[in-house]
Amino acid sequence: MGDTLEFVFAGVFHPVMKVVEKVQDKRLTWKGIAQKEPAWLDSTFNFSLEPRGKLTVVTFSQTYARDITDAEYGRFNYNWAYYLRSLKELCEAGQGFPFESGS
Repeated sequence: MGDTLEFVFAGVFHPVMKVVEKVQDKRLTWKGIAQKEPAWLDSTFNFSLEPRGKLTVVTFSQTYARDITDAEYGRFNYNWAYYLRSLKELCEAGQGFPFESGS
């Protein structure tokens, strides 16, 4: 715990997260810690893992620390869905679909 994660998407979106909880094979929680993305500052991001036979179900939730606009909410939800679907494809088929600038 306590690791810092930085992501950069197309040079325009740069969230910085801190791992605040990590339970092996069960749960991972990040917290937004840098003002590079003010909407995510102090917000939490939870990934819960649940084994189901040979599969693992990942449930994601994000709790915002402050109000955000409808446009931000829509953009964040769309992007999380896109990347989680890509992760699913990577795990199941060996090929995801990462972000490509200009697409």
